[in-house]
Amino acid sequence: MRRMIDSTPEQLAVFIQEYIRREHQSDAGVLAVIAADLRDPQWPPHHIAEILLSRTDIQAAIKAVRAVYKPPQVEDITAATLLADAETVFQKAKDDRQYTAALAAKKLQAEIKGFLKREIDVKVTHIVGMSDADLERVARQGVIEGEFKEVPSGLASVG
Repeated sequence: MRRMIDSTPEQLAVFIQEYIRREHQSDAGVLAVIAADLRDPQWPPHHIAEILLSRTDIQAAIKAVRAVYKPPQVEDITAATLLADAETVFQKAKDDRQYTAALAAKKLQAEIKGFLKREIDVKVTHIVGMSDADLERVARQGVIEGEFKEVPSGLASVG
């Protein structure tokens, strides 16, 4: 006899939605259980997912949602849609007084717009015998032009 999972209809709806959204991932069921807050201290999330996914009512709901749900295609995702989604998350988080999430959404918007863009491109061919202090000094410089080369004294230099 399989154990019944205590859940509300809302939790099951979230489980189905999150499962379909992530079904291309190997751990989609587990992530859906966690997103729907269906955790139970007596059972690991993968076991709860197996139980839910074996239920005929859940399978029927998944099939019905798949019939109408069109996952976004890569070409449908643009900077504008990402910005709009981030704004929706920001407004919802702000309304819910979840200020950490609201700030994270604003930071994402700033990154998308290029305000927080920071590029670090380091190509290393050899770092031999470089002290931690020298590595820290080089890392603090930010952008490094040139190439590290091995020198006889054992320290690397920028050439």
